[in-house]
Amino acid sequence: MLKKAFYTTTALFLACLVLGLSSSCKKSCVIETADTSSGTILEDISVFPSSGGLTGSMLGQTYHITASHNYASNFEMSLDDGITKTPVNYSSYSILCFPMLVNCEVSFEREVSVNATAGTATYRIRAYQCKEAKCDEQRVVENYVTVPAIPESYTIIYDVDIVEN
Repeated sequence: MLKKAFYTTTALFLACLVLGLSSSCKKSCVIETADTSSGTILEDISVFPSSGGLTGSMLGQTYHITASHNYASNFEMSLDDGITKTPVNYSSYSILCFPMLVNCEVSFEREVSVNATAGTATYRIRAYQCKEAKCDEQRVVENYVTVPAIPESYTIIYDVDIVEN
């Protein structure tokens, strides 16, 4: 009788343990819905390529677009979320870009800092995405940001990381 009670208690304990572990593994991934920008990124200026997905085929390459860049004439800017667009004034602004392949559930933290003494600018990108996304397809996000003009002579450091939840 004591042996039977021991086996019953042990079986119940193991069943509870298995159920507890399996339910804790099924926690859903939560991604912040809003992207954030900080540092010298000018959030009130939107940048638009003349043709969508301009850099989509160039994953892993970096871009510091100034007046003399081959793509300079391919961009427009807007101060009213795209209602009106004008050519980019490269004497006042630069565009930084780092295309990335991410899944459909993703949020970005973008930050640009400039070190005039060292002649560098650092574009930091953190992409937070769900490891188990609700969709199968991936997409290219170009990560265009507009910043106050950065001289062409500056070295741009790209600090990029994908964090999977």
